[in-house]
Amino acid sequence: MEQEILYLFNVSLARPFLDPIFNLITNKGYLLFLPILVYMVLLQRDRTSAVVSLAIFFIIFALNDWISNELKSLFQRPRPCLSIDWISNTIGCSNSFSMPSNHASNASAAAAALYYYIGKAKTSLRVVRTLPIVIALLISLSRLYLGVHYPSDVLAGIIIGIAVACIVIIAFKALLSYYQRSPVEAVLLFLIIGSSLFRIYYIRHGGMDLSPDEAHYWEWSRRLDWSYYSKGPLVAWMIKAGTLIFGNTVMAIRLNAVILMALSGVIIYKLTKDMFMDAFHDLRHSYGTVFEGSLELLSKQAGLFAFVLIQTIPLFSAFGIIFTIDSPLIFFWTASLYLLWNINDTSNPLRQWALLGIAVGLGMLAKYTMVFFIGCTFIYLALYDRRALLKPYPYAGLFVSMVVFSPVILWNYKHDWVTLKHTANMANINAGLVIEWKHIIEFIASQIGIISPLLFFMLMASLFKIRGLIQGRISGFLLCFCIPVLLFFLIKSVQGKVQANWALPSYVGAIIVLSIVSTFKIFIQGNKGYLRLLIVGLALAGLINILGLYPQLINLPPKYDPSARLRGWSMLASEIDNNILNRLKKDVPLIIFTPDYQLSSE
Repeated sequence: MEQEILYLFNVSLARPFLDPIFNLITNKGYLLFLPILVYMVLLQRDRTSAVVSLAIFFIIFALNDWISNELKSLFQRPRPCLSIDWISNTIGCSNSFSMPSNHASNASAAAAALYYYIGKAKTSLRVVRTLPIVIALLISLSRLYLGVHYPSDVLAGIIIGIAVACIVIIAFKALLSYYQRSPVEAVLLFLIIGSSLFRIYYIRHGGMDLSPDEAHYWEWSRRLDWSYYSKGPLVAWMIKAGTLIFGNTVMAIRLNAVILMALSGVIIYKLTKDMFMDAFHDLRHSYGTVFEGSLELLSKQAGLFAFVLIQTIPLFSAFGIIFTIDSPLIFFWTASLYLLWNINDTSNPLRQWALLGIAVGLGMLAKYTMVFFIGCTFIYLALYDRRALLKPYPYAGLFVSMVVFSPVILWNYKHDWVTLKHTANMANINAGLVIEWKHIIEFIASQIGIISPLLFFMLMASLFKIRGLIQGRISGFLLCFCIPVLLFFLIKSVQGKVQANWALPSYVGAIIVLSIVSTFKIFIQGNKGYLRLLIVGLALAGLINILGLYPQLINLPPKYDPSARLRGWSMLASEIDNNILNRLKKDVPLIIFTPDYQLSSE
């Protein structure tokens, strides 16, 4: 049936004078939407409405194009011009898949958006409102006339385009209604969805293969165990869960990173908001200002700052796409901070400390750096809550964390404590006390680079300012979970090389500190210069992220491109398949030897 319909458009109705017309409609038909788009913008009541409607239009178009491409990969239907002999094709035939038609889908999505926004203006001309529909139909029919899609491809494209436009418009209206009630939470929700969708899109189409560590952890997930030579088992367990659902794909592995970074952002938002609320009484007396009515809004703004920082700082944003042991470490460190801050001795403290112990234990199963949380907790209790040390609850929490961590201990007991030996070697303990000042310079330089220069110095400055703003337990809590970890690795860098990401947990508390300081300076003191400085810092961090994801924008040489080591592995695999594996006997077991485990895993 489809071939008969296609024959009608492609052969029976074909005329030489129509060929260039339909070629032009297919290739340049989108230009017909531009004057209508300008008309839509001019119809808006004010500049804000115009910008919003234009932004929604492009969100609809981009999201629809992505969804259509994903569906092409899912269905993998060959184009008729590649599989039917009698097709008359005057435009060339792409090797991409056929179902659905992106031309029909994108044109229909654009037409639906323009139809809606032009229709909202009572002064609009009815004929102009119907023009996008006519253009979309012409573009859709051109795909049949040229024989590059089946009728069902075009029909599916039309349905998908209209559906995406309607869903986005309805979702935006719901978000706008939510914004009018709770503006900060609405912005937060938009940022969570937007950042997560972008990360998923980049994982699918960004061109980054699995990093060497990711490939290695995937190898672990194929052979589940209670622990492994160099790391705990949690990363392998999570990858296994992903691959059981989505198969052995990059998305199956990295979706863990997207989810954990979104959850980490939500937790740090809530923690910063709560701490700001708790700090209000001290600050009110210090500044002599009463802002009772705006306290909740200010606390939410501080939380939003924290969310934006953890999603923007390159050190953290990288682990929203790449799934290594640092992604769960960020989540469990942030979750443990939240649980500890909200422990209340008057309401079932044993259960609260046990829950904290579970979070800390899971964090240690991900990365052993989580053990610093235990040390920081006892430092905090010793300085600000000594009575808690006389109660059994913190020790019960410690016991629970060790129970959760026990698989690693038992595994190492059976394997001659190999992880301790490996960790000692990585920490360069065998070298003894060797002072090399170049390593401390390298460490400081690496921290400036992975945080971004301006934000790094703003973070450090805020650590000195926080005690002047907030006295007592609140500032002490944040500093106790930041300064000790940072100082440890700073001192360690004198003795040997410290990797740039080892001090990562210390910056979670520093982000909260900077968010609280920034909120006071901008919204209470009205410091516009500080606001401009913060905007520049965030913009610089964002630029570093963009160049890391898309180094081709400035033709960044591979030796200066940190993402270069994540590209080209698929090409290497293809070469090995074609030039090595095919020559081997199929019944001979394959063993791959390389100079290091990461290359073998790739």
